[in-house]
Amino acid sequence: MIAITSAYDENGKAISLTDAAENHFKNLITGKSNYKSPLSLLKAEAKTGIIKKEYEEFLLKVSDEKEFKKLVVCEFNKLPSIIIDYKEYNTFFQDDKNKIERDKVIELFSYERFRKNNRGYKFAKSINIKTCPFCNNHFTLIRSASKMVDCDFDHFYSKKKYPYLSVSFFNLIPCCHVCNISKSDGDISKLVNPYVDNFFNKFKFTSDKETIIKFILNGSRDFSGLKIDTIPESGYADILEEHNKVFHINEIHQEHKDIVFEIYAKAYKYPTSRKKELKKLFEKKFFSNEEIERFVLGNYVMPEDINKRPLSKFMQDIAKEAGLISKT
Repeated sequence: MIAITSAYDENGKAISLTDAAENHFKNLITGKSNYKSPLSLLKAEAKTGIIKKEYEEFLLKVSDEKEFKKLVVCEFNKLPSIIIDYKEYNTFFQDDKNKIERDKVIELFSYERFRKNNRGYKFAKSINIKTCPFCNNHFTLIRSASKMVDCDFDHFYSKKKYPYLSVSFFNLIPCCHVCNISKSDGDISKLVNPYVDNFFNKFKFTSDKETIIKFILNGSRDFSGLKIDTIPESGYADILEEHNKVFHINEIHQEHKDIVFEIYAKAYKYPTSRKKELKKLFEKKFFSNEEIERFVLGNYVMPEDINKRPLSKFMQDIAKEAGLISKT
């Protein structure tokens, strides 16, 4: 997963994730005169005649503005303590006999409205991640003109199990539809959360150098014999195994063998001497070494830029292996 470490306000100014969470809360509870906030809906529901005692107690708890805000802005490392605090309600909502109440809570917290209106757009815009943080294989797009999002929002803690976390800032992760479906409501104990850490520095992609060189020299384009591997850094084998199991990272990237070939072909055609010539050619245009390497690779070359374009992690690792870009 790509680490999510910073955010931006509506003017494009860099802000902390904590401030972004506060802005998210304000966006949820304020709006035009006809807008009904999740908090107002929860308050209204709490006043209706309710048969089930646990549901009534839950609504009275979460319709308190201070409690509602805590659920929305709570930092990720404190979410487990909230889940413990709501233990009795977890049991209630995870019982399929109470599916109607569970679905109603998700409706009251207004996740679907958030997903479809400009509040979801504002959230995704503030995070400013352009690719899926789980696979780095697909874009997570937003449409600025219509202020809509074309990405999914994964709930790291399942909204089915914990419906009261359905619009919690640090529980919402913009991602591609494929990864959102793959993760679903499964076990998350070995998954890295992007608000906490960076999964993509825990492993690297590798390929079969000898096979690639043979392809280049003999003109073969049958890549069926080429193997791409994901190799964990020390101590992260279990985590990589779980991510491969859930998000199929290794399997997905087997479909990009042609890109591996192209990178090695570029490394063969662009030795260090040729790149120095390019630098000399472009130096009057103020292109840096990094930019020249990006032009040659056709993707970003710095680890901190992985979230800007799909396959950046994959292409960076293979390009370093091939010697096309520097390893620093």
